[in-house]
Amino acid sequence: MVSAILAMTVLVLTHEGGTYGSGAIDEGIGEVLRKRLKPHRYLEQNGITIEGIVRSLVHEFKTSIKPGWDMDNKTNNYLDVIGLVPFPGEPNVLRNRVVIRHHEIKKIFLDVLSPIKEILLEQLTASRNRGLSIDVCHLDLPNPFCATSDIGVQRVVVMGGFADSPTYQKYLRKSLDEYNEHTSCAAEWYHPTMSTVLNAVAGGGVIRAANKANGPQRIARSSYGLGRFEHWDAKLHKGQTPIKGYDNEKPYARTIDWMVKLGEEIEHDKEYAFECEYTFPSRKFGLPNKGPFELSDEVWVSDTASQSHLDVDGEHNKGSECLGLMKTDVTHLRRYFETRLDYKRKRGKGKVEWLVLTYHLVFKINGLNMNCRQVFRFEDGTEIHLNNLKASLAPGINLGAS
Repeated sequence: MVSAILAMTVLVLTHEGGTYGSGAIDEGIGEVLRKRLKPHRYLEQNGITIEGIVRSLVHEFKTSIKPGWDMDNKTNNYLDVIGLVPFPGEPNVLRNRVVIRHHEIKKIFLDVLSPIKEILLEQLTASRNRGLSIDVCHLDLPNPFCATSDIGVQRVVVMGGFADSPTYQKYLRKSLDEYNEHTSCAAEWYHPTMSTVLNAVAGGGVIRAANKANGPQRIARSSYGLGRFEHWDAKLHKGQTPIKGYDNEKPYARTIDWMVKLGEEIEHDKEYAFECEYTFPSRKFGLPNKGPFELSDEVWVSDTASQSHLDVDGEHNKGSECLGLMKTDVTHLRRYFETRLDYKRKRGKGKVEWLVLTYHLVFKINGLNMNCRQVFRFEDGTEIHLNNLKASLAPGINLGAS
């Protein structure tokens, strides 16, 4: 643990980098999925497109598979595509499922990790060539830098949305060990840990929201928001691709609703409450759905985006990071679910029935702490706490508060 705040005395290299972060992995997976699904144009119905399906699958990959994907795990991965039917002899496509092979993901990771390794080695070598002790090599892509301080502790500090990946850490740790062995250096690998459910990336994001230079006024230097599936609105979501809801077959837009926006003042103790609806299928395998029922909400941060209702993977939200997921079992609230019906079906397919739970997300930033809560409110005004997501500054670690 760092027991003192590091004061930068020399900036060895200026910020630089490229598209070597987590987003490059998503782009590579997207290309694989496009090739898989391109021949299956029959999936494009009621405004749903192959591109929209791919974006939805990429989002599922980056939130459910990528964070814990390990290069040493040789298993393949499967993503659900409702209505998908394989052609005779077609590889990597199953009924209602598409396959992503381990070796495909591995190649994409290596295509991204190799340039990151080169950046790391360039930073370390540049410091040595200038005769400087490498106290901190800050690998926060795409803007890494090396610096010296008055503290003689040599560390490579890894931050950014990609830093928690097991494959990322194993690959770069090995590269650093090889560098130390060949140069007789002793630079240490350092990944800040948090005492909360989020890592140092989220903590750093919260810290950036507190502009202490302005005294009691706090200005958001990042935007904080919630991942949303919004009911499709042709005018509001113009230019985006609708996504078909699995439970009710209605079109949705996959967006981020920015609750705290870049540049706005953060009022002390202000809470941002948002009413949410979560849908579940009313039947499974032809029988009434008895659960389990699970909510899944996302909290996002961005240093550039601030406009809501735009595509989560669109240009405006490029570079935004998902800080974490709140997954909550709400089976015990089954009696409060609402049953909804839609009789406006074409081609005589009859009604569509699904279940809906209405609840609230309550979002708050107070000083260096961020908290997002899932809350269920009863008709009499009382409420119960379902789950929460927190981020705060780990004791003794300076992540660049201004």
